[in-house]
Amino acid sequence: MSRIKLLIQRYYELRTENQVLQEKAKQSAKEFVENPQISSIPSIEISKASEWTTLLANQRLPPSLEEVTLSQLESALYAKWKSCPKEEDFTDRS
Repeated sequence: MSRIKLLIQRYYELRTENQVLQEKAKQSAKEFVENPQISSIPSIEISKASEWTTLLANQRLPPSLEEVTLSQLESALYAKWKSCPKEEDFTDRS
């Protein structure tokens, strides 16, 4: 019987601890959202000339042949080699 009482007591201790942690999490989330630096994010206007827009535009366009370096070619060839099926997959099975 005492084992059951201990288990019930432990249950209520853990339940209380859980409730305290939930309240702390709610408070932390509220403080985070109310932080002036965070709450001002939606009002930030991003100009078309920003670095971010330029970076994204450059990523969408394929690089010109003059811009490709030897290490980029090596990386591309290595990736292509790794993605190819194994040689044994090409053997004649007849």
